[in-house]
Amino acid sequence: MNFLDWLIVIILAVSAWKGYRKGAVSILSGILGLFLGLAAALTYSRPLAYWAEEQYQVTTALAGWISEKLPQPKPAAGGQLSSPVPEWLLPGSWQDKLAGVDPALWGQILAEGMAGFLVKVLAFLVVVLLALAIFKLGGRLITSIVTGTLLGSLNRAAGLVAGLAINILLLAIFWGIIGPFLLTQQESSLKWMQELSLATKESRLIPQLAKAYTSISSHLAGLW
Repeated sequence: MNFLDWLIVIILAVSAWKGYRKGAVSILSGILGLFLGLAAALTYSRPLAYWAEEQYQVTTALAGWISEKLPQPKPAAGGQLSSPVPEWLLPGSWQDKLAGVDPALWGQILAEGMAGFLVKVLAFLVVVLLALAIFKLGGRLITSIVTGTLLGSLNRAAGLVAGLAINILLLAIFWGIIGPFLLTQQESSLKWMQELSLATKESRLIPQLAKAYTSISSHLAGLW
């Protein structure tokens, strides 16, 4: 076993210990809260952003602040104003939106667009974090109730298994994606990259993780 194998062993040992301490209820409630939070955010984040604007003018205030920070248009040849932002910095959709618009208004339009986007992102995060906090609180409450009982012991044992399984899955996905790239770097000009590539090739655990990744990918492909 080389240093990559020992690193994997340490990660799995720590994850198993954390899973044991947290318990399966806390782990699963956190996962459930995350997924349901994402689902809720996709549905309610936009209405929340609109509500924040209607009640507190959050987007308007943020747009004003951003507008003050953006560079102002400068005089160009022919008496025209040059764009305050280089076009190559803008996505294609923004270039189309600003086509034919007086550059003097670009700053205001960009500020409003950026503010709207940032507020929606913030609303999305608020919904996700709120759902996650509620489910985690529920998980901790249930864990505190069963602690010291037979169910508490089963909860800890299941938490150990859950923590181990989740991190094996994450490591399998990580090495399944990055492993093939590392194996091609044996002739890299960077010495540390060569060593990492060689360690990946000689590892005993990474091939097993790669097999798990291949199996998972094939099963998911079959479902789709």
